[in-house]
Amino acid sequence: MKRALQTVWATSDRAMLVPDGDPTAAFLVAAQGMVLLDSDVVGYSNYATYFSNEILVEVGKRGDYIVTESFFDATTIAGLKLWLKADSIVPLVDGTRITQWSDVSGNNYHLSAAGVDRPTLKTDVINRKPVVRFDGVANRIFNAASIAVAQPDTIIMVAFGIVNVSNLYFLSSSGAQQLLLLPNTGTYYMMATGGVAINPAGNRGGAFHIFTGVFNGASSNAYVDGVLVGSGNMAVAPVGAVYLMTNAGNTVHPPGDIAEMLIYNSALSDTNRNRVESYLKSKYNIGL
Repeated sequence: MKRALQTVWATSDRAMLVPDGDPTAAFLVAAQGMVLLDSDVVGYSNYATYFSNEILVEVGKRGDYIVTESFFDATTIAGLKLWLKADSIVPLVDGTRITQWSDVSGNNYHLSAAGVDRPTLKTDVINRKPVVRFDGVANRIFNAASIAVAQPDTIIMVAFGIVNVSNLYFLSSSGAQQLLLLPNTGTYYMMATGGVAINPAGNRGGAFHIFTGVFNGASSNAYVDGVLVGSGNMAVAPVGAVYLMTNAGNTVHPPGDIAEMLIYNSALSDTNRNRVESYLKSKYNIGL
């Protein structure tokens, strides 16, 4: 859920905000990025009706309208192994070359890059959110240490790909699970060594999508923006080391953006998969 807010006043660590359409519900909150809890409110009992357990995206100057978004903790779904968010990168400064993309799952499977490999942080790209941008020349980022996830597993990511002459690898792994777009056609392609690729028709290039792969042997499914687009057999190949925007052999470097990615060590139920995808749809304004 998102709501418009008008800033009455703001300092470096506090702001007085008014929900759009209800000036009786003005309240004080802490600085941007903090989850809004009832304890943040000073003297306004109906605050929880509007914003309890939401997160403040930003604080603007007097008169600005800003928004909140529903707070989501992916760790409340069992089995989270890796969680990468572009908006968690520090410093959050446009043009920063990224040497480490920290895993916020708590498992510390951080991805790293050096020299010409380093992708770039770009701010205000999709629904005012940042992305990690790969130049299509040499950029990639990876974790050489295996995260050791056997099937069944679920990979969900928000990504943008430019269809070009080579396979556009959003994710590949030493365990040979891959999510990519095919060259020229932009077809979403989900595969694993020993399995039969799922490649439903449709050009997914040139726009941000939520790509989901549920790797579960003969019961594997591919989704785009929460919609089932294909099913097949992914055999038993696991996730090993994680490589983004390259193949495991580092021979392909496609251009594109990644905003967020999560890997779970289970085939998420439809309920839990929908929870994650709904969070991503709301956050990035995809498929709404």
